[in-house]
Amino acid sequence: MRKTPFILFFVFVLLVGIVSAVSPFTTTSTIGLDISYPQFETVKKDQRFQLNIHVYNKTTGYLMTNDTTSCNLHLYNHSGDEFLEQDLFFDTNEKNFYLEIGSGNFSTVEQYVFYIDCNTSEAGGTVSGLYSVTEDGFSNSNLDSSAGIAIIIFMLAVIAGLFYLPFMTKFSENEMLNHVLKYCSWVLALFLLILASVTVGTIADTANLGIFSEVFRFTWVISWGCYLLLAYTVLRFLFKGIELMKENSERNRGLK
Repeated sequence: MRKTPFILFFVFVLLVGIVSAVSPFTTTSTIGLDISYPQFETVKKDQRFQLNIHVYNKTTGYLMTNDTTSCNLHLYNHSGDEFLEQDLFFDTNEKNFYLEIGSGNFSTVEQYVFYIDCNTSEAGGTVSGLYSVTEDGFSNSNLDSSAGIAIIIFMLAVIAGLFYLPFMTKFSENEMLNHVLKYCSWVLALFLLILASVTVGTIADTANLGIFSEVFRFTWVISWGCYLLLAYTVLRFLFKGIELMKENSERNRGLK
């Protein structure tokens, strides 16, 4: 039980690192054309997406049309393979370039990369970034850091309290009852530590950090370590309980 603070410390550090991380999202624009586009980071699975962009002359600020400008969209999957390359159309009424992307391009839940290129005979511009296809169309990766850290601290405080409570107080004057409550506290703390390690993996997965396999191995080691400690705790509880029963039995015989 004395090594418990080290385990709690490593779990805390990993959780804080995961909750504090933010998924990358980058855009670039070269000198010449400036591209304004909806910077959504998520798309709902199996749902079409209407892409609308406006293109401006970076020097004059004038809106560009298809008379002088053409735009193209590229989409890449997690393996780096391009699965869509298509020219954008131009809406003369709205003065914007557009493309309706079919739902079949959003059939798999994962992270993707997009490139939008626009060019004239004299200048060009490019924007790029990441987007994710999710089940509900909402992002699970942008976790609130303050709330996440507060939850982590609360979880670790409860676990640490359950571990050290038997050392700080006596639950009952009855030795057997005190023995049962003391070991129940430790068993509950170990179960919560297993739950905390699983939470680490869940956060790593939903945050799209790209280190899920490493975190999974870490949580696997922590979980099995807790299972071994649980087995040891239960065995020690039984042996200690037998000793207390023998002592009580001898004490009772002595009173007679």
